[in-house]
Amino acid sequence: MRLWFLGLHDRTYYACKDHPYHSPPADQPKKWKAFIQRARNCYRHPYDQYHSTMDALDFTKAPATFREVQWVSNIFLLGMAGGWLLCYGATIRTALRDRVCWFPLVPLSCNLAWEGVFVFLYPPPRFPIVTAWFSVNLLVVYVTLRFGPSPSGNSPLRRSHHLVIFILWVALWAVGHAAFATLVHPLAAFYYGGLVCLFMTSATALCQLLDRGYTQGASYTIL
Repeated sequence: MRLWFLGLHDRTYYACKDHPYHSPPADQPKKWKAFIQRARNCYRHPYDQYHSTMDALDFTKAPATFREVQWVSNIFLLGMAGGWLLCYGATIRTALRDRVCWFPLVPLSCNLAWEGVFVFLYPPPRFPIVTAWFSVNLLVVYVTLRFGPSPSGNSPLRRSHHLVIFILWVALWAVGHAAFATLVHPLAAFYYGGLVCLFMTSATALCQLLDRGYTQGASYTIL
């Protein structure tokens, strides 16, 4: 839902008829280069030559047609931001209560790296949502590292060195997210990288539920 709301917000912005990049260029290269070129063209912003690469999320520079309906987009943004903060808070509370955490370590490291890249390397202007997610997610990391690994299901190497392994995963994912942002465009990497985190979290959480066979550490509030 986080990326869906962000995508709806951005598509409303770029759907405005007076946006200079409303129509994609006619000449497109073939095969995989076409995807990269389309991503760059879709997320270009008229102020990129003067401002940072994430200024497309500075909605004070949006066209007048967008600002007229910006209040609708703000409702979605607040709902999206609050929903994920509620999910993180429920994860922390449930983990402390059940002494078990549902969050798998691999997608958690990917998600933390994605948030870190867009907090420290490509921070969106006037867009503190990612910083709030990153701050609360550090507490999720704490409870996951404390209660996440299962004593009976993991190898001795992971039980004794899971903190080091997690840090290495975060570093590798951060390099990947930063490289993808350089390859296409930070705004495109913001959306597509977030989608990867979302799909990975959902898939691995389902597999973990089937493997464990119990629902401790999870709740309907988290869902």
